[in-house]
Amino acid sequence: MSTLAERLSLAMSQRGMSQAELARLCGVSQPSVHGWLSGKAKFLRGENLLSAAAALVVSDEWLATGQGPMERRQAPRPTKSQSARPDPAILSATQDFLERAFAALGKKFSLTAEADLFADVYEWVSEDDRPIDQRNLVDFAQWRAKRDSHRERDEQNGHTSGKVAGADQRRTAG
Repeated sequence: MSTLAERLSLAMSQRGMSQAELARLCGVSQPSVHGWLSGKAKFLRGENLLSAAAALVVSDEWLATGQGPMERRQAPRPTKSQSARPDPAILSATQDFLERAFAALGKKFSLTAEADLFADVYEWVSEDDRPIDQRNLVDFAQWRAKRDSHRERDEQNGHTSGKVAGADQRRTAG
């Protein structure tokens, strides 16, 4: 299988899965899945790749590249609709980072008022292995700008995640 569309079509037909069902399991719109299958999207990345591979019970590597065995060898990763329990250590590190950052600005951190920011910092902290005292707002801002530019590019290529788009819309509307 040389293209993403061919690999997706094969895996979907073997599972008897419709575009709508794959979209639901991946947390994306049905037109996004149609874009994947039409060849408009040449590849999947990140959470979309992992969610599609888990839903189709195929290996991430095979779905992304066509290399390696098609069948998934390890237990499937949680999909967006089956989110894993947040890591308490990362939750604590996230809150600590935000409290210190806000204090440095002469402000008090409020989780209620800054839930979207907390979610973004949690994502950053979970991806960055440095100790929390070696992190700063500049590093976070650079990571967030890079992540947002990747999301914009993915949206332009038909890789929109409904949950991510909704969170971004709430953030920009406020």
